[in-house]
Amino acid sequence: MPKRILEGVVVSDKGDKTVVVKVERTFLHPVLKKTVRRSKKYHAHDEANVYKAGETARITLAGVRFFLTHILDRPRKPKREVTEALVKEPTDMVLFGHSHLPHDESVNGIHYFNPASAGPRRFDYPVSVGIIEIKGGKAKARHVPLDARSKAALKAHMNQLSSR
Repeated sequence: MPKRILEGVVVSDKGDKTVVVKVERTFLHPVLKKTVRRSKKYHAHDEANVYKAGETARITLAGVRFFLTHILDRPRKPKREVTEALVKEPTDMVLFGHSHLPHDESVNGIHYFNPASAGPRRFDYPVSVGIIEIKGGKAKARHVPLDARSKAALKAHMNQLSSR
């Protein structure tokens, strides 16, 4: 069984060799049957003091190199800063968000994945989460719809960022 993977945003870089990462989770309240959002802050070791609040992060899990960024306009034409970061230090998978649009595509040997959004529905976008499983040094990603409408919405909106 894969270990639990937490993903968050660096919210503070004021400590020496330590950053504060905010991890947010959503779940269905057992009584109210409403989606509830909870967050928790974790202190993470940053030996070289390289991570800054709001910036991207790199993680290696079970031999798979991940690049995390909040905003990625288009996987086929990323911003200059992202392209430079990927050239400077290669990665296997780029995880991104912001657009609420599901994305699962390989471009030039790099897998780009956006899990969409698990929060309240926006427009006709899907409500989903992403699952990434690592086996034998390879990462496999998939979307999991969280309601009945989202299965069709995932199909309709998948990889739209590449067609813009």
